[in-house]
Amino acid sequence: QNFIRCISEDENSNIWIGTDYGLNQYNRNTGKFIEYIHNPDDTSTISGQQIFSVYADKKGSIWIKTGKYLDKLDPETKSIQHIRHYFNSFNNNPVNQNCSIVEDKNGLIWFGSNDWLFSFSPENSGLSHYYHNTHNNESLSNNEVRSIFEDNNGELWVGTSNGLNKFDRL
Repeated sequence: QNFIRCISEDENSNIWIGTDYGLNQYNRNTGKFIEYIHNPDDTSTISGQQIFSVYADKKGSIWIKTGKYLDKLDPETKSIQHIRHYFNSFNNNPVNQNCSIVEDKNGLIWFGSNDWLFSFSPENSGLSHYYHNTHNNESLSNNEVRSIFEDNNGELWVGTSNGLNKFDRL
C-alpha cells in the first residue's frame, strides 16, 4: 500500500488515500484505517483496485476514479454507487486513468481527464460534456484536461495540455 496516487480530506478531517491497492480512510481521531478493496466477485466494492483520483465533496460523499470507472462512496453507510454507466468515455483506454475532480459552488462535480471534461449533477444525474472544437475559439483549448480549479470568485479554471481556460458555464 506504499504506492500513493492521490489524497483528499473530508469535512470530518478524515484523510482519504488512493493507492495501487485500493482506497484507505485514515481517521485522525482514532488513528485507525479502513480499507476499501476491489473484489471482482462483489459489486458492492469499489470498481477497481488502482485509485487514480479521490475527492471529498461538500455533502460528505467521496468520489473515486479507478482505472476504468467512477464510484461514489457514502462514508456513513459504507455503500458504493457505481457511476460508470453515465460516462461512456470511461473505458479500457489507459489514457482515461488520470482524472481531476472538483466540486463547484453550485454543487456540480467536474471531472477532467486526458480526453474530456464533464460536469455531473448529483441531484438529477445530469451530465454535460465539454470539448475542444477547432472551429470555435470559445471552446476548450485542448481535450487533454490536466487540472480544474474554482477560485474565490466562483470562476472555473481548466488547465489543458495547450493552455489555461477561464471556463464560461453559461
